[in-house]
Amino acid sequence: MSATVQSPPAVSEEPFQPRSRGFELDRNEFGFLADSSALLGQPDLLRHKLDEDGYLFLPNFLNKEDVRSARKVVTDRLMERGFLDENWPADEAIAKDIKIANADSAFRPPGAADSLKTYRADDLTENNLPLRALIHEGKLRHFYESLFGKPVRSLNYIWFRAVGP
Repeated sequence: MSATVQSPPAVSEEPFQPRSRGFELDRNEFGFLADSSALLGQPDLLRHKLDEDGYLFLPNFLNKEDVRSARKVVTDRLMERGFLDENWPADEAIAKDIKIANADSAFRPPGAADSLKTYRADDLTENNLPLRALIHEGKLRHFYESLFGKPVRSLNYIWFRAVGP
């Protein structure tokens, strides 16, 4: 199957308006995440920052090519299973105009009976070796072992959620 390449959808010039469950949220209540990258390699300071802010924001921490490799397996599988618009390359991840739900979840989008397509998280993560390597090995594992000061254990199940537009 060959995909016809189209231009991406136009980016709105409207100012960002945060919403949750259909309700507009006050824009002034949202700010930027504090970058913790300067503290990498300093686990005591990272732990303090985590305690202080409740999160660590580490942009560009993971190798982009490793992330792309894991993502490619996911987007190729989404395309093969009919979740993505065939008029776009799989790596653009443009969803079809359908409602998407996890087959194992009780949640179903309202009014979705006709256009509902389900997936199982395992369909996207099982035998996804780049994803497993990204999550369970190398840089991320070393980061957590340094942060917590002891060996970490990975769960053998990867929770994964695909969300449509």
